[in-house]
Amino acid sequence: MASGTNNLPEKQKLINLTTKEIQEGDWFDGYKTKKQHPMYMTSGMEYGSHRPTVHTMPTSFHAKSQKFSEHLGTCGMYRDQSLNTSMDKSIV
Repeated sequence: MASGTNNLPEKQKLINLTTKEIQEGDWFDGYKTKKQHPMYMTSGMEYGSHRPTVHTMPTSFHAKSQKFSEHLGTCGMYRDQSLNTSMDKSIV
């Protein structure tokens, strides 16, 4: 990375990455995995084994609305208050 970026916040460091650093994936250290047996390889494992590049990384992120969760937090979870008409089973 460029010099002088050590005291910047983490988000600012990601913004200042050069195209070469992103393409080489040197800034991302999460793709160290053991070699899988080829007989048990899945398509997801094949896709996930490659480091992200400029072409596969999203250019923007869109958060989902938290309206439902906020409403649930104020009202509480649904509680079934119906009448129980079944007979209790005897353990004896």
